[in-house]
Amino acid sequence: MTAKKFVCSNCGNCCKKFVSENSRTFEGAFFGAEKKFVMNQRFMTLYDWEAEALKKKLAEIGSNRKIVPTSMNFDLKNDQAIILNYSFDKGECPFHETDRCTIYPDRPWICRQFPCLHKTASMLTGETDKILIVNNRLCPVEEKDWPFVESGKGLFTILEQRYGQAFYFNIASKMLARKKSELIEKLEKEGRIRLAKRGYDTEKLLLRIEHSRKVNLSEFYKEETGIDMLKSFDLIGVLDNLRKKYG
Repeated sequence: MTAKKFVCSNCGNCCKKFVSENSRTFEGAFFGAEKKFVMNQRFMTLYDWEAEALKKKLAEIGSNRKIVPTSMNFDLKNDQAIILNYSFDKGECPFHETDRCTIYPDRPWICRQFPCLHKTASMLTGETDKILIVNNRLCPVEEKDWPFVESGKGLFTILEQRYGQAFYFNIASKMLARKKSELIEKLEKEGRIRLAKRGYDTEKLLLRIEHSRKVNLSEFYKEETGIDMLKSFDLIGVLDNLRKKYG
C-alpha cells in the first residue's frame, strides 16, 4: 500500500485550536501519572532547550507571554525538582500570525511532529498489536484523506511516506522519553533518588518545590550520564531497525 503524502493546508488549527481539543480544565497541581507532578496547564509541550530559546524570541518581539514548567519529577532524597516539560502560559501560540508561523525554521519539536502524533512508542517495544493510529481531529487534511493503516507489516513505510520528517521527529521524541525513563528507573533502583508519587500531600510538595533546586531534564541527564541527551541514541540506527522490522 502506498500512502498519500501529507500536504499542509495552512489552516493554522494546530497553532490555535489545540487548547480546547487537548487540554483538560486545570484546577490546580496534581499527579498526572504515578510520579509525574503537573504544576501548570499544558497548552503546547516544549523541551527545556526549546523553552530557553523561545523565551528569547518572546523578548525580541516584546511579548508579555510567559513560558512555564508544566510537569516534573520531584526527588525527595536530594530535594530537587527535575523539570520534564514547559509550555506557553495560555492559549494560541504567540508566534502564529495570520495562519502562518513566524519562527518556522526554529519551531519546536511538537510542531515538527504534527500531525504525526500517533502512538509509535509501541513500534519501539515491538508491541505492534497495541499500536493505535487515530485521525487527528485538528487537521482537515487528515480528516479528508487519512490512510487508515493500523498496524503490522508495511506500517513503517506507510507512515514514512505519509509524514516524512514529522514521523522521524515523532520517533525521536519517543526515544528521548525512553532514555529519560531508563535513567530514572536506574537511579531509583540504585537508591540515588526517591521520587514523590501519587498520594503525597500536594500542598506540602508545592512548598518543597518552591525551596528546592530546579534542574532541567537535559541538564540532569548530562549530570548523571555525562552524555548530551540529544546524542544519547542513534536515530538513523533506530529508524533502520524499525524499517527492517515493519517494512
